[in-house]
Order: sequence, then C-alpha cells, then structure tokens
Amino acid sequence: MREDPSRKQGLQVTRRGVLKGAAAVAGAGAVGVGLDWAIEQHVLRNLNDFQRYIYNRKKRMQINNLASLSVGKREALIDAEVASVGNFLRSTEGKRILESGTTEEIWKMLIMMPPLIREHIRGTKYDIATGEWPSVRLSRSLVGASQTHKLGDRFPMQSYGNGFYTGRGTLTTNWHVLGGLVGNLRSRNRFNQLSDTHGLDIVHVEFPENHIEAHGPQKILSYMGRDEDVHGTLITVAGIDPDSTAGKDGTKLYPSLAVRMTPRLVDFFAPTRIGSARNEMIRAELGNSFMFILPPGENESRDDMSMPIHGMSGSPVISAGTVAGILQAGMNGRTVNKQLGLEINIGFFHGPDAIKKAKDIGLTYKASEWR
Repeated sequence: MREDPSRKQGLQVTRRGVLKGAAAVAGAGAVGVGLDWAIEQHVLRNLNDFQRYIYNRKKRMQINNLASLSVGKREALIDAEVASVGNFLRSTEGKRILESGTTEEIWKMLIMMPPLIREHIRGTKYDIATGEWPSVRLSRSLVGASQTHKLGDRFPMQSYGNGFYTGRGTLTTNWHVLGGLVGNLRSRNRFNQLSDTHGLDIVHVEFPENHIEAHGPQKILSYMGRDEDVHGTLITVAGIDPDSTAGKDGTKLYPSLAVRMTPRLVDFFAPTRIGSARNEMIRAELGNSFMFILPPGENESRDDMSMPIHGMSGSPVISAGTVAGILQAGMNGRTVNKQLGLEINIGFFHGPDAIKKAKDIGLTYKASEWR
C-alpha cells in the first residue's frame, strides 16, 4: 500500500483521457429512467433505503457536464450532491453498509460516489489559488541532500513526495516519504517500528533555525477538529506533482467525498492474508484512514511502473481551508475484486485524529541536516 515516492518515466496519461474516463464513470448516473410520475412513485414505494438512494442518484446529476456550467451553478450542484451523499453515509442504512454491507452493496455505494475532477471545482469555493498553495515538495537531490521545494522550483530531483507546514518550523509528511531521506539507521529503525506498530504513515519534521530563516513556510495550516467532522464531507487533496495530469504550474487537486474506513471496508479493500507482515501493515494503516474516489487514471500504471499519483504522497487534504488529513496511499479498483469490475481509482488518507496521534506517540523527526 505504501507508495514509493520515486519518479519513473513512462507512458503519459493525458488530461483528455482523464476527462473521458470521468464521463464513462459518470455515465450510469446521467441517464433518466423515463418513467412517468405515477409509475415512478409506485417503484419508489417498493424500494428500500439503499435502492432508493441509488435510484435517485442516477436521476439527480449529469455530473460529466459540470465543467460546462457557470461557477455558481457548478457550486450549487456540488453542494447539493455532497449534502445528499453525506446524509446517506450518515444514515442508518449508510452506516449498515459501511459496517456490515455485502460486497455487492459496497461496490454499488462506491460506483455511485460523485466522480469529481479539478475542472468541476475550478473557480468555486473548493478551488485553491496558486498564491495560496498549501504544499511543498520534499526531495533527495542529485547530490544526496534532503531539500524542501516550493511551487515553481524546478530543481533536479531523484525522488520526491509532498508535505505541509503546521507551524513556523514544523512540517508534516508521510513516513514513507521522509524515511528515504533520513540517513541515521537508528532513527529509521525507531520510526519504522513506531509507524508499523500504530498503523500511521505520518511524521512531523522539526527544522533547524537556519532552514526556517532561509526557506520559511509558504503557508501554515491549522487542523480540522476531529475525524467525525470529516466523514461525508467534500475534501480536496492539494499537491505538487508535475506530470502529464497536472496543471501548467505542476499542481494537482483531487476533489472528492471522504468516507471513514470501517473494519468491513478494510476487509473489502485488503482481505487478511495469514502470515503476511505487509498485509498486516496495510490493514493497520487503512484502519486509521479515510477513503475517497480519485480522478480516473491517477492510480493506473501505463508501463507497470509509474502512476500519476506517485509523488502526491504526503499532500494535505483540505476542507474549508483547514487540514482534514494527509494523503498516504492509492489503489486501482480493478485489483480489489476482478469479478465485480470496480473501474475506479481509490485514495486513502489519515485524518486529523491520526495526525495528532502521530505527534503524541513520538513520530517527530528533528532535522539537523536539511537545505
């Protein structure tokens, strides 16, 4: 589940391909049922809560046409969709499916999640302006030193991930991003043990004063309240990852709805494999995470090596201007259950509770050598 932050050059995924994928995913939700009012009411009376939710979802939005609407109309449609889906996720039937639903019910819930992409939120309150960009890149340079790179820095990098500032001298990222940049073997072993034991792919970095004076945080973010405030809300993952699916400035935004992982969802995405330490680690991290739908193509390899999402690890998850989490992994839905044909990409992030816990248990690295 942990993503290697290294960048490998492969076949590119075009933005046009991503948009076509979005339209394909949304197609099922854009078709009107063609029933007159009387027949429709009869049908609805014979559906349970989940069936009614799916039925209404198919009628409600032609989401693949969102990008062609005005900013105001797009924002209103997104707000209405977020409220509808969020209410269902928090309803009795939604909770039942998340906690004990059948494989088919979970599959249906996933494919009916709104497949939002960056073009849908452009110019709305969910967009993030370049001047307010919340993340920086962390890298090991060609000369081997750990470095922090703001937006627009084109310095040659062998590998990189993202991070974000939560204080003047404190930056938060994934441990799997920072781990390769930590030269001290004893420190690496201690952080590996803490991360694996608690199922947290998070580390807080405290910078020396000379680094703070030279580079200073681009933007300091505050935490959202608790995990329960994030579940069922719209989030945007904001990272710097200049590849073929990024904007011209090298940034990416993943808008989606956050769904708190449950033991049943962990079993759905990562069934237990007896004797597999990696499987145990993956399940522990997923149990401390949220899931969301990625834009089409972001977690699909075109050369069996590179995926567009690689490099986004450690990006902040933003909700209403505050940190709702930190991106830690992605998954291609087709690998979950080949019989179901889950043609979507899925991301996972640790929420605010996990970020705070990481600091409480000692996942704080004091960086003495950092440019």
